[in-house]
Amino acid sequence: MPYSYPNNIPTFAKNKKADLQKRVIQLFNETLARTDSEEQARRAALAFMSNYEKKYGDATDKRIKKSLEEQVVELIKSKYSL
Repeated sequence: MPYSYPNNIPTFAKNKKADLQKRVIQLFNETLARTDSEEQARRAALAFMSNYEKKYGDATDKRIKKSLEEQVVELIKSKYSL
């Protein structure tokens, strides 16, 4: 099944940065169209993500990693100028 950004992101790329998500989706869809195999498309996308992170470091979106407490504190600070 082809993926699309930002509405239909593969679960293995959900917590990654938007730029990486877009690249993974493009690679997955192109590989799927060329091979008609979701398994090969998934393997290609995962290999790309692995190589990307080895070369450029952690590509996890830091905003998603924030704890609920950190999010609440930021919201309060922005709302009440503390």
